Amino acid sequence: MGLLQQRQSGNKDNQGRHHLVVRDPFEEFKRADASEAELRQVSELLGAVVELPSFWSGIANDASMPVAHRRLAVVQLVRRHVLPGTTTVGVFAEMLDGAQWLGDGDITVITEVGGKIPVSWTAEDTVIAVALPGTRGAIYLAIAGRFSVEEIAVALRGMSRDVRVLSAVIRDAGLEVSGQELEKTTS
Repeated sequence: MGLLQQRQSGNKDNQGRHHLVVRDPFEEFKRADASEAELRQVSELLGAVVELPSFWSGIANDASMPVAHRRLAVVQLVRRHVLPGTTTVGVFAEMLDGAQWLGDGDITVITEVGGKIPVSWTAEDTVIAVALPGTRGAIYLAIAGRFSVEEIAVALRGMSRDVRVLSAVIRDAGLEVSGQELEKTTS
């Protein structure tokens, strides 16, 4: 079953051509049997943001879904719903809806850079890398202000009441997905 499916019966138009049916790209992410390649292909067809962040967090938090689905759901959540310079840590935490995919040790505060990372930051920012499900890649966030890894982890899991952390603005966001170039999510 691929993204494009050819109809088999009564499916030729008056010029003998077969009709192709394009499935709803969002439905592909709900199919546990969809391959990672199919999900990557369908990701390119998503178009304008019409879905709620809960669509992506629901997939990411569903332990019954394959890890590739969960990882790519987190990627799409960040790409499509995190607006650098506007989204706060608290709003992002609400989008993540508990981040059940986020394990202990999956967040690293970047204090030294020996190569490239896909975000811009200042000395006043906290830069973190959040491992994607399956540990093939990471989300990078530059957050306004100085925070510990524990403060960020508690906030992203939706368990923080610290207004200082929750109101901190995500200044920049980027992705590193295994096998792909580093990607900034800013336009």
